[in-house]
Amino acid sequence: EFNPYCKVDTNIGFLNIGKEEGGIVKEDSETLKVSFNFSVLYGNREIKGKEKESGEVSLTGFIVLMASKEDSKKLLEGWKDKKLPNSFNVPMFNFILQKCSIRALQLEE
Repeated sequence: EFNPYCKVDTNIGFLNIGKEEGGIVKEDSETLKVSFNFSVLYGNREIKGKEKESGEVSLTGFIVLMASKEDSKKLLEGWKDKKLPNSFNVPMFNFILQKCSIRALQLEE
C-alpha cells in the first residue's frame, strides 16, 4: 500500500581514518583503514508537528585502501579537521552506497 507520508533517509558517516600496517604495499604507497557507518531511517513525514519513526537499519564497517604517501598524508591531515576532499568523499560514498544498500535491503526483508 502506497503511503505518501513515508520517508526514507540514508546517512553515511566516516568514523575514523588511520594507517593500517601489513599487507602488500607498493614502494611509494601506504595502506589506510577507513571506518564508516551507513544507516537507513524509515519514518513518516511530519504530521501536525510530530514525526513517527518506523525503523532503522545501521551497518558499521571499514574499507582498507592503498594510496600514495602524498595522498595518504593529505587525507590524514584533513581527517584531523574533519575536512576531506571531494576527490576522496565522492568515490567512497559511491562505493559504500553500492555495497551497503544491497545488504540493507536484504536485512529489511
